[in-house]
Amino acid sequence: MMQGLGLEDGEAIEHRMLSGAIQRAQKRVEGRNFDIRKLLLEYDDMANEQRQIVYSQRNSVLESADISELLDSMRQTVIENEISEFIPEQVPVLQWDIKGLETSVHNNFGLQIPLQEWLESDSNLNEQDISEKIYSAATASYRAKGETIGPVMRDFENKFFFK
Repeated sequence: MMQGLGLEDGEAIEHRMLSGAIQRAQKRVEGRNFDIRKLLLEYDDMANEQRQIVYSQRNSVLESADISELLDSMRQTVIENEISEFIPEQVPVLQWDIKGLETSVHNNFGLQIPLQEWLESDSNLNEQDISEKIYSAATASYRAKGETIGPVMRDFENKFFFK
């Protein structure tokens, strides 16, 4: 291109239109680079915020001698997620995936829940009632294991939590 214009290598281009086009292109490139850096900084801020939350939770667990409340909360969350997966809201009882829920509870908590029996004995059970029954059964089972194992259970909880 330079030879076509009759210019030598390294010789300055002094045409107003060409200089203006180069400046506009350079401004667009710099603007795009600025936007990329700005977006990268936003992602970094978001990752940093998540990191702070995780470390805050980690530190509170490390400082706590008993993380039972945190584990109870996690247990409740898992059960609610299972309920919403196998017993969707506003779906008739006949369309509930009872076997799927029983299997999932068994896989996650090692419990054999008699969900079909619960439904047969009380036709008014709803998603919330079932969630509460499963939570009570899971919590009772966990506490019974804790009593059997003894104080070593707290060490196990902490090690398990940080794996």
